[in-house]
Amino acid sequence: VQADVEGGNDDNVELTLDESTDLKAVGTENEFNVNVTITGADADDFQHNITGGDLTVDEHEDNPDSESYAPETEDVLMLAAELDAADETVVVTDMYFTFTGTAIASSIENLTVKLDGKTVCGPMDVVTSTHCDEEFEVDGTQKLEVFVDFTETASGDYTVSLAGPDMSIENLDGDSLDDHTGTANGEEVNISNGSLIVSKDTKYTDKTITPGASKYKIGSYTIKTPV
Repeated sequence: VQADVEGGNDDNVELTLDESTDLKAVGTENEFNVNVTITGADADDFQHNITGGDLTVDEHEDNPDSESYAPETEDVLMLAAELDAADETVVVTDMYFTFTGTAIASSIENLTVKLDGKTVCGPMDVVTSTHCDEEFEVDGTQKLEVFVDFTETASGDYTVSLAGPDMSIENLDGDSLDDHTGTANGEEVNISNGSLIVSKDTKYTDKTITPGASKYKIGSYTIKTPV
């Protein structure tokens, strides 16, 4: 017995032959009716649970390592996550990104979320728990990336994470799906001003200058670039 299953997420369905009259049979030679006997639980009771798709969140292989940037750096990739919709295409209806760091609202701006390179959310303001309610589909395994801009007042370490339970998903028919698990954590992003060290060049000593000298070297310093 075969059937097409459409909708009915989380419903239980049962196929049962209650009575022998549910099935009619005739002989191949004389086409007379044949007595039908139904026996055994396997013959008269098949139960099925209809389960919808699921979504698993993990860190993508391109998730960036910890990096340092100067304030006012734009388009910083903070997180690369892998979204896996194993059973069917799902629709993400909203999700929350969790940020950590100092003065997040005034330090980070223009959150932009991309799915396989296509913008699906933002640019938008950033707070500790940033809500994205723009819908997009996930089909199979896809890469989700989180980009931000840091302001001139940003300073210290910042991270962002995305957890499956902090997402809401549906199937293509609009039925809510409950199976969204996993977590993707971005590594620390450090924002700091670089340090420039200037010191006297000890190889250059005091000199006696003759009046009328042109472009005479009067001093020497060594400069170390930021590390």
